[in-house]
Amino acid sequence: MFRSAPPMAAQTDDAVLFQRFIAGENAAFEVLVRRHARRLHAYCLAMLRDEEAARDIIQETWERVARLRTQRTVVENPSALLITIVRNLSLNHIRNGRRCHLSVDELSDAQHPAVSPPEQSYQEELVILALERLPIAQREVIVLHTYAGYDYGEIAAMLDISVDAARMKALRGRAHLARTLEAMMRIEEERIRDDEESLYTRPKKERS
Repeated sequence: MFRSAPPMAAQTDDAVLFQRFIAGENAAFEVLVRRHARRLHAYCLAMLRDEEAARDIIQETWERVARLRTQRTVVENPSALLITIVRNLSLNHIRNGRRCHLSVDELSDAQHPAVSPPEQSYQEELVILALERLPIAQREVIVLHTYAGYDYGEIAAMLDISVDAARMKALRGRAHLARTLEAMMRIEEERIRDDEESLYTRPKKERS
């Protein structure tokens, strides 16, 4: 039977927590979940724009991590491991265009990330729509940095590229995003103007 441990300080290193989890401390696993669930979910949601798929992928990630206990796996960088699993599952979902079918009923409530994304403004919705039009390589770096909160050093390690390359992808992605947003807003402005012109050119009976 797994033994539980007293609450751990917030500053406890992820690698230490992970090894305590491997050794049988359920509380260590729950701390890792609380630390990482939100930004992993933010990454999934921004990449997929599918709440159900994002939740499925996060649950599948924790299920895979839980299985590592039986393998007595040593992990020096749990954060990189988590985002690698989530990233691979997300990219597979994008490539395959399908949902994940998972069996995770055995996970406790603490292991299910309860993340309710805040209501988005019109401008934020436009940004998300524009993100979908970026090449995946550019979109991913922007999502990892802006939505999931990883720094460029972490992103470079995740993607196995240099920090300069990560910054360049972000720079090009933001420039692409700005052009896409400008085009989308111009189209929307033209639509609104056409609607207004149509309203004023209709006969009075139709307007009343």
